[in-house]
Amino acid sequence: MKQFLLLVLFCLPFAGAMAQNPKPPALCKPCLFYAGDLEDGDPNSDGFPNEGTVPDPGTQTFGEIMVPKGRSILVEGILFQTLFQFTNKLDPNVVTWQIRTDDIYENGGTLVASGSGTVFMQPTGRQLDGAVEYTLAVKVTPPVQLSGGSRHAMGYWFNLLPLCTNNQDPSCSTGIYYVSNTALETNAYHGSAQVPGGTVINSPLRGYQWDNLCELGITGCARISFGLMGKVVQ
Repeated sequence: MKQFLLLVLFCLPFAGAMAQNPKPPALCKPCLFYAGDLEDGDPNSDGFPNEGTVPDPGTQTFGEIMVPKGRSILVEGILFQTLFQFTNKLDPNVVTWQIRTDDIYENGGTLVASGSGTVFMQPTGRQLDGAVEYTLAVKVTPPVQLSGGSRHAMGYWFNLLPLCTNNQDPSCSTGIYYVSNTALETNAYHGSAQVPGGTVINSPLRGYQWDNLCELGITGCARISFGLMGKVVQ
């Protein structure tokens, strides 16, 4: 695997420019935002560690969106496009999720909300260097309202973490999970809501402490492939 896998135009539904005929994942419903697909064959396609497994209890990669000044959205679900290597399942069939704000580079900023839930999972038909991609989605219960500031827009970071923590399941010792990137924003839906270069990794095991992937010099770091389900409330 390569590298790790070795306010503008905010219109009244949500954010910015869209592909002419975007096709976000079927699980992104009602789709508020989708960053775009992993591109088969693109040299900048990559995946970044994002997993809770037996050997790696917690490596999280976060993607950032911006909520414009004076606007509010209601987040009802989170979706991450995830590459599975050496496994084709989660165990248990659960993911955890987090939403953070403020200066995430300072010890994670402020935790807005977190939780866990049963995962909804569908194959995308794409792969990268032998790793097969699946759409993973979880309901945010109760839904979380996020608002832009009264004087400026507000940035929020999102993570959805796949789990394989059953010590009796051999795949939980060998399986690896990565969140896909999107280099060309294919099928993006309100994709300009994502902040380019706002990708953050936190991993005590791997020696990362709320580090920006682009500042680490990682190719393809600008955008990860994730989505939000929900609606605009203001």
